[in-house]
Amino acid sequence: ANNPIMPGTLSSKTVNGKTYYYYRESYRVKINPQDKGKTKGSGKSQVKSRSIYLGSAETILSWKFETQGPLSVRHRGFGLVAGAYQSAQEFGLIDILRRHIQGRRYGTERWMYFFVTILNRLDRASSKNKMRSWIKKTILPTLLDIDVNTLTSQKYWNVTDDVISEAELKERRKANQVDTDDLFCGLNDEVFQAIEQEFFDKIRTLIPVFVESLVYDTTNFFTFFEAIERSELAQVGHNKDSRHHLRQVGLTMALDKRTGIPFYHQVYRGNSQDAKTFYRIVSDLLGRINQSFQGVDELVLVLDKGNNKRETFDFLKDKIEWIGSLVPTQHDDLLSVPIDQYEGFYKGMRTLRRTKQVMGHECVLIMTHNLKLERKQRNLLTRGIKKLKEKLAHRYNSYKKKPSKITAGLTSILESSRYKKFIKVFVDKEGLKFEDDQQYHRAYEKRFGKNLLFTSKQNAETAWIIEQYKEKDSIEKVFRDMKDPELIRIRPLRHWTDTKIRAYVFCCVMSFILIRLMQYKTKQARIEMSANLLKEELSDIYEILMIYQAGHAKRKISTLSSVQKKLYDIFKLREIEERIVLHYS
Repeated sequence: ANNPIMPGTLSSKTVNGKTYYYYRESYRVKINPQDKGKTKGSGKSQVKSRSIYLGSAETILSWKFETQGPLSVRHRGFGLVAGAYQSAQEFGLIDILRRHIQGRRYGTERWMYFFVTILNRLDRASSKNKMRSWIKKTILPTLLDIDVNTLTSQKYWNVTDDVISEAELKERRKANQVDTDDLFCGLNDEVFQAIEQEFFDKIRTLIPVFVESLVYDTTNFFTFFEAIERSELAQVGHNKDSRHHLRQVGLTMALDKRTGIPFYHQVYRGNSQDAKTFYRIVSDLLGRINQSFQGVDELVLVLDKGNNKRETFDFLKDKIEWIGSLVPTQHDDLLSVPIDQYEGFYKGMRTLRRTKQVMGHECVLIMTHNLKLERKQRNLLTRGIKKLKEKLAHRYNSYKKKPSKITAGLTSILESSRYKKFIKVFVDKEGLKFEDDQQYHRAYEKRFGKNLLFTSKQNAETAWIIEQYKEKDSIEKVFRDMKDPELIRIRPLRHWTDTKIRAYVFCCVMSFILIRLMQYKTKQARIEMSANLLKEELSDIYEILMIYQAGHAKRKISTLSSVQKKLYDIFKLREIEERIVLHYS
């Protein structure tokens, strides 16, 4: 029981030339703790004192401003770019970029331009013109110690030319040193290939997994430019997003199915057919496989049917086993086998296994039949034919004077439909008539619910073959993610010259690999998250700067959810926070 505190005083102390302030106060306490009261005879007491450290004069002044509230509050993106930076450090991407892209431009290391672009594709995916505006809203200028004024679009292109020269490419083309039919249009992208290979090899040492199969496929990305004279890569072809009227650039890719991480990619002419493309790159692909998967026995390459070409399989023979798919209607002997004669079962499917010559090679063929798929395809066909008939009837009834024969308008509707072969259309005195082509219908129904796989691996079990081919979906997921406007947003390509297109696609692929590695880290911590959700959670972590007066501000990290707290630890974001604090101090 203390007596009331006596009036306090302010004192100072000078240490190494700096003055610090203390608040000192005195108070009484009973010598015998059992004594109570304040009157005479209530027990002896003694005076004690204590000091409270206040800090420097500036600190004391800051308390005054902070109690009044900040004059303004600013925020910068922190979580996503910091997490990506930490992952790029951990898996070696920054060191690899620094080693392969050396030198400086405009006072900034060249590799930094590419690294900033990689982070930008993952964060906000802006154009080069808007890159400077984007980076100012993040912690990257502080973290990377980079002058944002160097990040103009023209300076980006100049740095890119230092690495992959447009002028040299034009000279080679002008001197007829580039085959006009060259799949890669004469691009010399050895730097990007070397970075990709070394990066993947580094990843393989940090993520040891058992590798069974590698998956290969192609896709394409449409553009919005028309000036073909500035790009030989961009050509009109069959576009996988149904933008057939736009010029496009092709992308080949191969990945390890266990991690879903690409180890090989190339850009190529947008009008090259898939099988021709694969035949042209297969030698390079095998070289990369041999380099990155040394010591891995019995690898198998999984291919889509669009890559089927006899010359390709001739080349693959005795080099690597493959699993692919075939068009069932081209193997009527298997298609005609009744379902009840299929001897195998696998996860609700019936399976038929045969050995047969395919494109000059002895292969194991697996015909699968899925009853659910058959019902789905049958219903789709029925609805499709019905809609086609309704559309034709609506057009016929729209004529004021009913035609006596099939008109150009009806023919146009019929020719544009995938169901045109299932019906015959004619006009008689009663009007428009339809007749189902029963023979074609029966022949078509034979393929319902069926898929035909083939492999050069003679001793492979049926279940294993099916499972490996299903992994082809993993590369389709990669392409969807890269095209996702909320993730990497690789399309539409807006670059007009081939070297810039190549550099841009390289940065997009590296950005995708980076988010996959970040997913791997969360999975290791037993947190399963999609790439989009991981990006969303990290993007919601901001650095908050509260400004109280000129020269006085306070910074903090935005309030973290329970998930964000875990991510904060997984990606060691405390280290980044402390680095920024040291920079400010």
